[in-house]
Amino acid sequence: MGIDIPTTLHYNIANAYLAKQDSGGDPLIPSQMLKGTLEGCVLAILRQEERYGYEISQNLERYGFGRIPEGTVYPLLLRLEKRGSITASFRASPEGPQRKYYALTDLGQKELKEFFRNYRELSRAVDQLIEMTGGCPHAQEDEAAFGGEQPGERSSE
Repeated sequence: MGIDIPTTLHYNIANAYLAKQDSGGDPLIPSQMLKGTLEGCVLAILRQEERYGYEISQNLERYGFGRIPEGTVYPLLLRLEKRGSITASFRASPEGPQRKYYALTDLGQKELKEFFRNYRELSRAVDQLIEMTGGCPHAQEDEAAFGGEQPGERSSE
C-alpha cells in the first residue's frame, strides 16, 4: 500500500497553522500546499537516523517548513506507525522522562521511494506549467521584496 498524496494528510495538515519565523506571523508554507507532502518529508528525515517527535519537528523547521504544531506531527507519526511505515521504541533521556524514538521500516523505505518519484513528477509538471505560462506573474515585485534575491537563491558572494 503506497502513500495517497492527495488525501493522506487531510485530517491534520489541511487545518494546520504553520508559524512564519518573522514578525509577520503569516504562514511560511500554506498548509494546503503541505497536504500530502509532510508525511513523505518525515519519512525522509527518519531515513537518516532514528529520531523522537520534537527532534523531527526541529528538523522540519531547519529544512524550511516553519514551525509545525505538535497537533500535526504526533498524529502523523501515529498513523505512520499504525500503517507499519515506522516503528517506535521508548528510550531513557538524560533530560527527563523517556522519549519515543521512531525508525523507518522496510515498508516505510518503499513508501519513501514512491513519494520521491511522485513528488518529482509533480514538481516537473508544476515547473513546466510555470515556464509555459510565462513564469511567476509578480517576479519583479517578489525580487524587490526579497532584496534582489528570489526565495531559495543564494547571492554569489
